[in-house]
Amino acid sequence: AAAILTYLVPGMRFFHEGQFEGRRIRNSMHLGRRPVEAIDSGIRQFYQRLLEVLKRPEVRDGTWQTPMPIPISSKAGMKPQR
Repeated sequence: AAAILTYLVPGMRFFHEGQFEGRRIRNSMHLGRRPVEAIDSGIRQFYQRLLEVLKRPEVRDGTWQTPMPIPISSKAGMKPQR
């Protein structure tokens, strides 16, 4: 859920190296190597779908706005609180 919120709001999107594979160990870029780590196929599929959504024109070029809250009393069948 955090990834969806983070990458769908306007602004620059930063992904860290290994994020798409579900890597958990962060190593220094100066090492030029990393420990062997299993790839999480569920996370890989999630990010593949998310990247496809981010390519859509309504996400890239659309305008974002904060939704207006609906007062509880205006919902059907609800009585106003006193």
